Amino acid sequence: MDPGTAIAVGQVSGKILSIIWNYYSEVKDAKDKIVYLANEIQNLQLVLHKLQEMIKKDLTTGKLPTSASLDKTIEQSLLDMQKLEKKLNPGTGDKAMKKFGKRALKWPLAAKETEEWMARLQRLKGTLNLALSTDQSSFIAGVDASVAQLKLGQERAEQERQLGKLPVAVAAAFNSYHRQYESQCATDTRKELLAQLRDWGKNHQRPIFWLSGMAGTGKSTISRTFATELKAHKTLAGSFFFSKSSGEANNAVNFQGLRNQWDEFILGPLSKLQLTPRPVWNFVIDALDECDSDNDIRLLLRLLVEIKGLDTVDLGVFVTSRPEIAIRLGFKAMPDIFHQNLDLRDIDRSIVEDDIMVLLKREFGRISAQNKIENWPNEDELKMLVHNADGLFIYAATVCRFVENPDWDPQERLSMVLRSESTGGATEHLDNMYTQILRSALIEGRGEEDAAKLCERFTQIVGSIVVLSDELSILSLSKLLSIPIKTIEKSLDSLHSLLDIQEDPELPVRLLHPSFRDFLVNEHRCKDSHFFVKETVTHEMLAMRCLEFLLVASGCTERLLKEQLPEHVQYACQYWVYHFSATSPEYKAHVVADDECIVRKFFHGDLLHWLEAMSLMGKTNQAVLMVSRLAKMTELESNHDLIAMIKDAERFILTHRFIIQKAPLQTYESALVFSPINSLVRKCYTNQRPSWVTHSPDSRENWSNCIFSLEGHSDGITQVAFSPDGKYLASCSKDETVMVWDLATGALVTTLKGHRSTVVAIEFSSENSLASASDDGTVCFWDLITGGNQTSRFLDMEESCTLDKLSFLPKAKVAVERRGKESARVEIWGLEQRVMLNRILPEFGTVHLHAASSGGLLALTASRQKGHERTELIVYDVNAGPSEDDERNQIISTVIISPDRDQIAVSYSDGNMKLYDAVNGALSFILVGDTSIYVAAFSHKSHLLAVGTTGRIALWSTKDGSLLNELSTASLAEFFRFNLTGLIFSTDDRLIAANEFRGGEILIWDPDTGQLLHQLEVSEQYVVGIAFSSSGREIASTWSDETARVWDTMTGLLLYKLEGVKLNHDDMDKNISAIAFSPDGRSLACQSLSRHIWIVQWQANELPVEFEAIAMKPVEQLIYSHKGNILASASDDNTITLWDVCTTRHIKTIQDVYLSQQMSFSADDSYLNTDRGCLKVSEPFGPPTHRNYWNCFDKKWIQEGDRKMLWLPPEFRNVLAYHDGLFSDHRSLGLGPLALGKTEYGSHLYTTAHMETTVHRKEIEQTIARHGKYLESRTPLFVPDSEVE
Repeated sequence: MDPGTAIAVGQVSGKILSIIWNYYSEVKDAKDKIVYLANEIQNLQLVLHKLQEMIKKDLTTGKLPTSASLDKTIEQSLLDMQKLEKKLNPGTGDKAMKKFGKRALKWPLAAKETEEWMARLQRLKGTLNLALSTDQSSFIAGVDASVAQLKLGQERAEQERQLGKLPVAVAAAFNSYHRQYESQCATDTRKELLAQLRDWGKNHQRPIFWLSGMAGTGKSTISRTFATELKAHKTLAGSFFFSKSSGEANNAVNFQGLRNQWDEFILGPLSKLQLTPRPVWNFVIDALDECDSDNDIRLLLRLLVEIKGLDTVDLGVFVTSRPEIAIRLGFKAMPDIFHQNLDLRDIDRSIVEDDIMVLLKREFGRISAQNKIENWPNEDELKMLVHNADGLFIYAATVCRFVENPDWDPQERLSMVLRSESTGGATEHLDNMYTQILRSALIEGRGEEDAAKLCERFTQIVGSIVVLSDELSILSLSKLLSIPIKTIEKSLDSLHSLLDIQEDPELPVRLLHPSFRDFLVNEHRCKDSHFFVKETVTHEMLAMRCLEFLLVASGCTERLLKEQLPEHVQYACQYWVYHFSATSPEYKAHVVADDECIVRKFFHGDLLHWLEAMSLMGKTNQAVLMVSRLAKMTELESNHDLIAMIKDAERFILTHRFIIQKAPLQTYESALVFSPINSLVRKCYTNQRPSWVTHSPDSRENWSNCIFSLEGHSDGITQVAFSPDGKYLASCSKDETVMVWDLATGALVTTLKGHRSTVVAIEFSSENSLASASDDGTVCFWDLITGGNQTSRFLDMEESCTLDKLSFLPKAKVAVERRGKESARVEIWGLEQRVMLNRILPEFGTVHLHAASSGGLLALTASRQKGHERTELIVYDVNAGPSEDDERNQIISTVIISPDRDQIAVSYSDGNMKLYDAVNGALSFILVGDTSIYVAAFSHKSHLLAVGTTGRIALWSTKDGSLLNELSTASLAEFFRFNLTGLIFSTDDRLIAANEFRGGEILIWDPDTGQLLHQLEVSEQYVVGIAFSSSGREIASTWSDETARVWDTMTGLLLYKLEGVKLNHDDMDKNISAIAFSPDGRSLACQSLSRHIWIVQWQANELPVEFEAIAMKPVEQLIYSHKGNILASASDDNTITLWDVCTTRHIKTIQDVYLSQQMSFSADDSYLNTDRGCLKVSEPFGPPTHRNYWNCFDKKWIQEGDRKMLWLPPEFRNVLAYHDGLFSDHRSLGLGPLALGKTEYGSHLYTTAHMETTVHRKEIEQTIARHGKYLESRTPLFVPDSEVE
């Protein structure tokens, strides 16, 4: 660590502190925020001073190993401090002071910014303290700490640094800035309960303590008091106070971030602790019932159970909530030894009443002293208040706040409360008190007209506050409702006993207790119609206001994110659909009845602006759900044009979600360019398309069946599976992970890690549990709610055995196929016992598992012994035993899947071929034959199926199952005297070729006419393998004499022959990957199987000249320069190599160039034109850096020079070919050209894209890409902060 950097941080923080105290002495507002921030900076300075002292003692970085590992943290801290200084320092120039005067200074940080800086400083202080503590312990001991201890300390410090990068729900902490004035238990109240909690907090016999109670019983006050005590004793590990009215504190995602964060940031670090004595820590979670999702509540409770297994720390979790059903069921599902419960209703009523009396005496004693009133209130009045409170502390607290109002006589206010009449019901006194307070504030003492106006304003302003999905400040509320700030402040001024209203207009307005909301929106409780808030009407007003703001907000283009998207606009973006969906059906139908309604205007004018804004806020997944929610509203169906636009927008967002989320401006570029031409969004926003795209691909007319593509795995995907409820899709991979995706948004839900080798199979159970099998011989059973797993290693597993397939069965069982070198078997294992229960069909040598029904039936294929041709299809009942299918006595000779993966063809020994629908398993056709089937092949377009039998090849239509043609000759039966081993279509399906095992001929037909075109043979040699070239004009074959021959498919003539080719039974294209003629036609270049480049003077029949030996992958393309002095080779490892033909020396290899098919040199040989762009041949090698040289070497992006401009969806990455400014489809897929011209640049942000593996399926072609920065190729609508990535 550079000592100078640490010292610089201290110096800058000192300057900041001086600036802050200058603010304190000069400004009128925000003094509490100033003190709050100043205290944290002073605390940080103490830690920095400690660090500097250690440096002064000549402790080199070698003796400060943990602190030395924090270079990046210290450097980032210096940048942060300089940024804060710049933000706070108003400048020292005299002009500003002369113009405005010192008193014009205004505290520049909003409340939320202050809170964010507080969290950042606290995190830095914690990181430095942790590092110093580790190093000081070693130094004081007089010896270096052990390697293990130092490593542990460094890991902790690094973890603290990484945690600092995560978003923080600052308002959720019990001692957050927003909660600094919230009350704690009064002295001498809740004594027995707090004593019980203190004892539990010191020794957790049961790790979870659940305190439940009805609204208003004081749960949150108890939580704050307990958390404060725990913090004072340094045993508070963390706190999270849920709040339904706070967007960042009303969901569990902000608390634990699903399974991975729970493991990485809580369980993982705690399990690695090595502290003596064993520490005692506590978490406090308040108001769990205010979490906005029952699923999140269940998730959190199931995760909390896992702390019981920690032996490194005595950890306890204190939870408070109302006794809601999801929470009650969650605790009921836990074993009793994990938790203890206490319901506040079970506490003796006299104890609660005594505590309320203590609270009232303390508060009224303070009020009477302030107002110089003696002997007030009397004992009878206090007893009546206690009686009316009915055990609710919120009643007592609200009465005290109401009476304390300095603008009123407290004695008169108390009399008003005591005179109120009972309304009946369980909350009668509380409801009556709320009514009395509102009547006093809005009606009493006012004329009828004024009172009506005040009440109308109350329902508009306070009604909005109680139904908002997130808290808003007075400033933002004013803008959203279009009501002046002063009007809102005046309207709320008399409601301080019910609302938490700060002096700072930028702080949110909060309900002091959720029971007030419950009262206002319940017509049976709020009997005075002046105050009743009709939710549907309020939602109608808010929905329209949100949409109006979105239509207005889209016009600004050049301000920073926080200025362009102020709080009220962000709220409108996120919640307009929430409010619209909460309106009445009649209102929705009325709104959309107008063809020019505001919803239509939004979708036709500002949809893309909204998507960009949601992306900048990190809310793209929420945007998907919002539009999907609109698309399901039946009330909108009467407006056919509108509902069509909404559904098209849904497809637009789902298809392009990934790039919209990562690069907002690609919404206008990639998303528009690559949408179908009939897409309503594309048509509507054609004018938004970038001007430099002069022609878009236009062959796809409508949205395809591909909903979205998902990327995430770093290696090949081995299997995918849908969950039974259709909400999730799981994929497993060679990268040893299982990924689970949300099918509603395409978002990655979780990554499951635990295997140590390729994951080969996955299967969902009917209860949405997931099992995965790996080559490491393990099966993991995953709980999708928590993401937790329990690994079961199979017993008696041979090292040569691997797991190949598995299926869940009823009664907690799983069927597993285990595959050895020469056989396979199926076994039934018990999930609870984790042992093998029995082996299926042990009398068979090989058994394969294909599918399982929910009732316990297995579809199996089995053969009696190794090499036995008789394969039996068996339906096996795991409860009753085997039963024979009608086809059991038939031999299954061939099982193939069509290229489009829509169909499965199965051939049987009776000569029949059955064609099945690969999606639902239904039998499509039976292709009737009369003799054994040796081989079958689908055409590349999947429309034909060729079936080779004795004496003929039958061509069948896969569309209707009709026999289209039969290919034969007079001697065909003799030709096919053995099994066919080769039957292939040319790429364009215009030719079909066949050869037999150890046969000496290749036959080529025209499949349309059935005409035999050529019969190619070599005397006394047999064919090993055949393969068409991509053009279909040549067919290459390897022969038993270790030669390769290339034939002209038009004339049947032998073109050339190469000696010394090793036999390959699999793929001829990999034997001779590429052949090229020199410009003068005298030389032929190719690659040998030893992976050397050869040049042959074929006319002179000379021996091949071998180029310089370097490690090379199979070559796919070879081309000469125009002068013939340079040879370029493109390999399948995404490299291009340049060779000097004259010297045969290797010139240069260019890495990571994703190629497809074609290369050519520019006219002057200075550039190599590829189907991905231009490459410089001279030094420096690689893509040109200047503009207007288009390329797509990155494979995910089209670039202009080195700037990423247009993101390519997965289906376009392998088909776009480049030539002279035009990207076109070189594989004849009919996508049409994409022409690009010159560009004018605006602001740009940069990214690197990482190529991931793609999963293909009929309805969904999956792939989700990882996080990264992004390039945006024009000035954005909303420009983010320059430091925002």
